[in-house]
Amino acid sequence: MRIKDGYFLLILVIGLIVGCGPSIQSVGTVEKVQGRVIGADGAPIGNMLVILQPTENGYVTEMEVDAKGVFEGELIPGKYVYYFIPSKKSKAAMPKTISAPFTEPKMEHLVEVKAGTEIICKAE
Repeated sequence: MRIKDGYFLLILVIGLIVGCGPSIQSVGTVEKVQGRVIGADGAPIGNMLVILQPTENGYVTEMEVDAKGVFEGELIPGKYVYYFIPSKKSKAAMPKTISAPFTEPKMEHLVEVKAGTEIICKAE
C-alpha cells in the first residue's frame, strides 16, 4: 500500500507543478506582407530599414527597404507603429527626405497589417 500511496503523492505533486506554470500565449499566425515607403509627394523613398513595432502582443520587426521604396517580410496581422533607421547593408546615411519625427516610434505613425493587403508607410 505504501508504494501506491507514494506514486499517488508523486503524481499529485507533478500535476500541481505543471498546472501552476505559466501558460503559453499564442500571438497569432504569421503572414507574408509587402509594403512601400512614400514621401509627402507620393514618391518612393528607399535604402533604409523600416521598423514595425506591434501596439499589442508580438515582436518588433525590421525590414530592408530597397531603392524603389519596397519592403517585404512576415508579420502577425495587427496594428504597428513604424519608424525608419539607416540600412545596415548600405553605408549611406538616412535619406534626406526622412524627417526626425520618423526616426523614432510614435503612435501617429500607425499602420494596420492584414493578410493580403499592402502596407503603406508615409514619411511626410
